[in-house]
This record gives sequence, C-alpha cells and structure tokens, in this order.
Amino acid sequence: MKNFITIFFMLLVLFSFSQERERMSKEQYRASQKLFILEKLNLDPANEKMFIEIYCNTQEKVMEKMISYRKIKRDLYKNDSADSDECNVLIKKMYDIKRDELDIREGMMQELSKIISVNKVLRLPRIEEDFRITMINKIRGNNN
Repeated sequence: MKNFITIFFMLLVLFSFSQERERMSKEQYRASQKLFILEKLNLDPANEKMFIEIYCNTQEKVMEKMISYRKIKRDLYKNDSADSDECNVLIKKMYDIKRDELDIREGMMQELSKIISVNKVLRLPRIEEDFRITMINKIRGNNN
C-alpha cells in the first residue's frame, strides 16, 4: 500500500512537471520533498509520522530564518549611504541568524536520532541535496 501511494504521488509530481512550466507551489514542493526523503530513508510507518512532524516543524523554522536573513541582506545591499557601524550591525545580525539556523538544524538532528538510526540521520543532508539537484534538473529539462 505504501509503495502504491508513493508511486501515485511520484506520478502526480511528474505529471505536474509535464504540464506547461508552471511554478511549483510551496505545498507541492514540500509534498514532493517529503515523499523523496521518505522513499530514500525507507522508514517504517511508526517512525514516519514522527519524522515528518519533526522535519516539517524544523523546515518552517529554518524558512523563517532564511526570510529574515534575506531581508537583512537586501537592506545591507540597498543601503549605500550607511556608515560602517550600521553595516557592521547588519552583518552581525546576518551571522546571528545563520547561527540560529544551524542550532535549529542541530536540534532536529538530535531529535531525529532518538526515533531513527543515526546512519539515517547522517544521510538526511545528502538526501536533501539530492532532492534539490533533482528539482533543478527537472526545471532545466534535464531528467537525469
């Protein structure tokens, strides 16, 4: 049954890419990402739900940090007339946000290591990167 659902969603994703090059919604991206990661990690159903809950909550927190980081970065680049003290304050805020993001990711890894094997936790960043590469290739039209 799990394989049927996975195949169904993969076909749904492929179908959506075969349509005109429409922008993928955040929900579609997250659903595709979730399925990709679950398939690669091969989790049992009991741990799947807890994994998704932890992973999705962490992704939302990281996204909030990324948005804050981009806003400060934009302000830093826009503000040509800022003195060095103002620029230093913005740079410090940017690095503080990145530290917070790393702390959030570290917390996720620690939480996940309580419910799934450490080996699977260690594979997660590589699986996330593989997903990003897959999405980029699909956008570019390379279905490798």
